[in-house]
Amino acid sequence: QAHVEKLKSEISRIEKEIVTMQAEVEENRNRQNEELTRLNKIESECRRNEEELSAVTDQIKILNARSNMLEELRHSSESGIYRGVQAALALRETGRLPDIYGIVGDLIKVPQGYETAFETALGASIQDIVTRDAETAKTAISLLKQNKAGRATFLPLDMITAPPTVADPKVKGCVGVALELIEFDARFYTVMSNLLGRILIFDNLDNAVAFARNNRNYNRIVTLDGEIVRSSGALTGGGEARKSVGILSRKREQEELEVKLESFIGKESKLRTLVA
Repeated sequence: QAHVEKLKSEISRIEKEIVTMQAEVEENRNRQNEELTRLNKIESECRRNEEELSAVTDQIKILNARSNMLEELRHSSESGIYRGVQAALALRETGRLPDIYGIVGDLIKVPQGYETAFETALGASIQDIVTRDAETAKTAISLLKQNKAGRATFLPLDMITAPPTVADPKVKGCVGVALELIEFDARFYTVMSNLLGRILIFDNLDNAVAFARNNRNYNRIVTLDGEIVRSSGALTGGGEARKSVGILSRKREQEELEVKLESFIGKESKLRTLVA
């Protein structure tokens, strides 16, 4: 009898050990499945990061190529910049005339969507070259003449004056005085005032004409689409079959490309850290 009881006890102990071992096996299996799931998730994230890194790297190459093309275009005959202006700017870039500050179009920052209006408002003056003084302008003109490199208009800071600016009429459709809508270095205030201080920007031609019927205290009105209403009452407008890209529009694209490039380069750096 004692032997039977001993066997029963031993069987009970073994059965408990089996249950415990089965529980441990199940726990280990669950832990293994969890670890496999985690590893699969990590592998999936790594593949996704690698694919995203590849896409970001390709995008950076595309943006760099476009940026380089715009830079090359700026110095080519297709840039729209006059030959004489390019030659004069080269005098600054090579260090021969450091007191050439640049063309008007490069010295102003225009609100997004206003590029056409300001390219129209400035006209050919968008390529006028701002210099520190008349001596710099005279030297540049002399060099252009000697080299038969073309002609350019210079705006010396020590000679340019500006008439009183026109007040914002604050009427329907008037966006504001052109001078007050842009950003530029304070050194160039007189130059910009001379060019833009008496120009009004309107949203459309209808509102511009309605205002101009009874008001002539301005140089001209320019709409966001590039129509012009002169103080004489003359109207200019229309469209071209093939619209050329202006200096400000190209400059806007270059600035937007630089912002995008900076963003993608930062993203690429983070992704490279993740996939390393």
